[in-house]
Amino acid sequence: MGMIEKFVVTCMSATQPAAFTNMDPTTMSANAIIVLLITMIVYLVLILLIGKYLFNEVFTKLFPMVKPATSVFQILGLVILAHLILPSA
Repeated sequence: MGMIEKFVVTCMSATQPAAFTNMDPTTMSANAIIVLLITMIVYLVLILLIGKYLFNEVFTKLFPMVKPATSVFQILGLVILAHLILPSA
């Protein structure tokens, strides 16, 4: 389970009452889906903006042969590539 999934499960368990009536994790309520989507969007926006800044300010200074990223979509491509190469990251 990844970091985001653990965060969402923790947030959702804090909003549910302590009665253990529904123990099936495959059924998600509408609120759980909304929380999941909002969390994923916020995570993606933060990763893209922080990633672009770090790439342009740090990585290009350390490796002068690398050109700065001109778009967050380039950083999105790097994130997707990293997740394909290292799926546990």
